[in-house]
Amino acid sequence: MSAQVRLSMILRFAFALFLVLTCGAAERDAAKPAAGAVGDWPRWAGPHGDCTSDEKGLLRAWPKAGPKVLWRIAVGAGSNHPSVVGDDLCYAQLEDDQRRETVRCIDANTGKEKWSHTYEVPPIWHVGWGQLGVRATPTITEKFVYAIGTFGDAFCFDRKTGAIVWKRSFKQESPYLDGTLKGAGNLEWKGFNGALVPLGDKIPYFYWQGGNPAIPAWTKTAVSNKMQFYAYDAATGKVAWKYEENCPPGSRGPGLITGSGLPIKFRGEDCLVVHGNRQWKILRQADGKQLWN
Repeated sequence: MSAQVRLSMILRFAFALFLVLTCGAAERDAAKPAAGAVGDWPRWAGPHGDCTSDEKGLLRAWPKAGPKVLWRIAVGAGSNHPSVVGDDLCYAQLEDDQRRETVRCIDANTGKEKWSHTYEVPPIWHVGWGQLGVRATPTITEKFVYAIGTFGDAFCFDRKTGAIVWKRSFKQESPYLDGTLKGAGNLEWKGFNGALVPLGDKIPYFYWQGGNPAIPAWTKTAVSNKMQFYAYDAATGKVAWKYEENCPPGSRGPGLITGSGLPIKFRGEDCLVVHGNRQWKILRQADGKQLWN
C-alpha cells in the first residue's frame, strides 16, 4: 500500500468516526515504536506526536467525485482516531448497547478483522459525556498494541495475535472513581482521555492533583492533599515509579488528570515536563526524580 493511499485511508476513517459521533516481554525495547514506512500513523497525533507527517506530494484537494473508496466498514462511537502501521489498523469503540467497548485490529488493505477484544463497562451515565465513546487512541509498537477505555480499562495486546499481555483497571485504583466514595462513581468526571504512549520502556500516565484544603465535595482520603505522577512498565503494566509530593497551603486541584507529560532532553537526560501544584516540573524518565521546577 502506498504512503499516500495509507494517509488517505486514515483521514477517511477518522472522518467516519466523526460522523458516528455527531449523527521478551520485559526487555527494554519491548515497547519500541513501530518502524513503519513514511505515512504510518502509529499513535495519537502521529509519528512525532505533533500532528505532522513526513509524507510528500499529497493532494491539496480531493478529486471532484471524491477519493476512490477501497473498502467500507461500520464502526461504533468513539472520539479517538485509528492508528496505522504497515497493514495493521487499530481503533477502539463503544458498542451499540453502550455496555461494552471493543479494541479492534483490521487489515488496512481490505478492512477485514485480524483480531478484537470486547469487554464490559459500566453504564455510560457514570461518566460525563459517556455517549462520546472511547476517547483514547490505541498505540502500535513493534510488538504490542496499547489501549485504554473510557473507564480506565488498560490493555497491552500482542500485535500479531491480539492476545492480552497485561491489563489493569485504573478506575479501581481511585476511590473517587470506583464508586466507593460517591454513589456509582463521579458523574462530574469525564473519563480517561489520554492515550497510553510508551517512552522507552515506560508509560508515563495517571496523574492526580489534590488540594490543600481539598475540594469540599471530596471525602478525605490519603491522596486528597497529594500531587502524584506515575510511570508504568510498558512490558508488564506494573508501577515503575511514582512521583508524589504534598500540596502546599492554598492549592486546589481538579482531581484526576490523564496524560503523559511532555518528553524533553534536559541536561543530557530523557525527562518529562509535567504540571503540578501550580508549578512546571521536570522529572527524569528513568526514575521519576525531580530535576527542576
